Amino acid sequence: MLKPYVTASARTSHRCPEPRARHLIFLWSGGEPIPVGVIAGEHTVHDGDRAAFASGLWATSVVAADSTAAQQLAVDQIRRSRH
Repeated sequence: MLKPYVTASARTSHRCPEPRARHLIFLWSGGEPIPVGVIAGEHTVHDGDRAAFASGLWATSVVAADSTAAQQLAVDQIRRSRH
């Protein structure tokens, strides 16, 4: 299970925020995608350090109510795309 640095509940009020696009950047470690950034909105990502990250840096966008939900949706999406 992913453990975000700050959970969505720690940042938001009790009301559910509206879902919106969130862009996530990952690296691979031990055969698993590890989220390293969640950015509000959709963004184009280019390049990366292929020597340092042989399995690659990955990015995807999802629509989610908060960063915690976005991380889980994106990890599931990335795992499916690798199989």
